[in-house]
Amino acid sequence: MSSKDVLSEGELDALMESFSDSDALAGDPAFSKSCEDFDFSARDQNLLAQMPAVGNLNEKLALEYAQVVRKLYGITVQVDVESSRIVPLEELFAEITEPTGVNSVRIAPLNGM
Repeated sequence: MSSKDVLSEGELDALMESFSDSDALAGDPAFSKSCEDFDFSARDQNLLAQMPAVGNLNEKLALEYAQVVRKLYGITVQVDVESSRIVPLEELFAEITEPTGVNSVRIAPLNGM
């Protein structure tokens, strides 16, 4: 960290004075606004709507994965493609049943994406 990244003592004092308690009055209209709830699920759905290629990418990736497994193990593989959805990481871990085996497979980039 260079000395340019750190504020001097005078700069810190000036910054603290600009945010003194006397500036924030209880009757100030800026502080009387109520908070609105934020719907994270609506945001997630909006993200999926903004990325229509995710569904096609999911389907192509699933079919490519089936081909890799078929070539690697020499067995017939059936893959069911489900719709894409955004899942919080905590919820994903909660849905995984135990014991679980997770396999990682390297797949070359898909053409056209």
